[in-house]
Amino acid sequence: GHVVVAIYERIRSRKGKPYRADVRKLLPTTYVVLSLLAVLFVTSFYLDITHPVVNPFS
Repeated sequence: GHVVVAIYERIRSRKGKPYRADVRKLLPTTYVVLSLLAVLFVTSFYLDITHPVVNPFS
């Protein structure tokens, strides 16, 4: 997340004026990304428990 904000600030600062992104405005985006990652984690954990991967070496 910090890298994306730094790249965004760098691109916006090309015109000579330093630009600083307002972190408070980025919080909704952060919440959406974290929610999607949480859903991905929970669904993969559920599928791993209910349908385990077959071990090809046993």
